[in-house]
Amino acid sequence: VLRSDLIKAALAWADRAEGSLSSTLVDQGKLSPSDRDMIDGMVRGALETHRGDEDAPLATFGGNLLNTGLITNLPQGACVEVKCVAAAAGSRRPTPAPLPRNAPP
Repeated sequence: VLRSDLIKAALAWADRAEGSLSSTLVDQGKLSPSDRDMIDGMVRGALETHRGDEDAPLATFGGNLLNTGLITNLPQGACVEVKCVAAAAGSRRPTPAPLPRNAPP
């Protein structure tokens, strides 16, 4: 997901013009005005938090990847679990590094 796509989606949500998603849901009775306001606050807070920083991490997780030099002292092609970061600009692979000598077997 590109940062620009997230911003477009958030701005589309926050748009109160007739026919916008949030207005349509309120008009159809599927969302109360107070719930819309709460969601608006969360959307605007998320936009403010990540404004100007497309590399801001949204999530960090352990990913099982094919070792293509990610852990330099383990066999190429082995499955390794490494820290991955998902950000508004997309996911990032970790920087290649050796497995520490004192790592448990």
